[in-house]
Amino acid sequence: MEHPFVTENNKERERLGNLVNRLSEEELNLSLDANWTVAMALGHLAFWDQWSLTLLRKSKASGIFAANVDSNTVNDTLLPIFSAMPPRQAASLALSSAREIDKELEQAPEDLIRKIEKSAQPWRLYRSKHRKLHLDEIAAVLQKSKAIRPVIKEIMDSADIRASAKVINTSFGHSISFWNKLDRLITSHQIVIDRPKGSHHPRFPELIYPLDYGYLQGTSSGDGQGIDVWQSSLDENRLVAVICTVDTLKQDTEVKLLIGCIDDEIDLVDWFYNSSEFMSGIIVRRGLI
Repeated sequence: MEHPFVTENNKERERLGNLVNRLSEEELNLSLDANWTVAMALGHLAFWDQWSLTLLRKSKASGIFAANVDSNTVNDTLLPIFSAMPPRQAASLALSSAREIDKELEQAPEDLIRKIEKSAQPWRLYRSKHRKLHLDEIAAVLQKSKAIRPVIKEIMDSADIRASAKVINTSFGHSISFWNKLDRLITSHQIVIDRPKGSHHPRFPELIYPLDYGYLQGTSSGDGQGIDVWQSSLDENRLVAVICTVDTLKQDTEVKLLIGCIDDEIDLVDWFYNSSEFMSGIIVRRGLI
């Protein structure tokens, strides 16, 4: 008689396989939240299935042992690794890892299964539970993405929008990838505010900064310095827009990040660059994407 955990594991693994086989590059790069993409979540699934596989093999050889670990700390530690993994590779690894642990569990000796059941660690057998949790999250994001597409198309098809010089008609997939990569830069580098709101420009004292202005430490922009950042006074680190600037005095162009800014603050940044004789800028809002 087949164990219930085998049935459940097979069900969620099949669901994972169907997902992996149909995910596009665009969908792999969709954001689940500020730190995680679909591909990163699949890398996360692969890691914990491999972790369970290692524990199972050690248990076969040496008996059941405690496997207490702070999973939140482990997940946070692995974030930059998951972020660096090629998305398609993360997806393939999730599926191959699921197949490997499920096969090992299905073939596990009965006495070992009984010992695991008594260990009060059901996740060792029911890999389906963890799998289902993240597959449900991914499914919700994919559904939301599909719902947004017609809205964006309608907006972009509008005659008024087409006529606006401030709208940049990029492809949906490229837009998602663009914002996701900027999110990763922000979460992986410290924001340094070296020109607080109300301070004067060091070379042009008539210019007063309407918001906190700084840079992402450890990054490089077109001028060789850190990527510039405008930050709201609100406790919010979400990237809401970028401004593409041109400076005829410096003879350069740059992309600057607007973090946590509300509409009025975005307008202030726009005014800061477009009220100057030597500078100009175009705001690109994150909007629906």
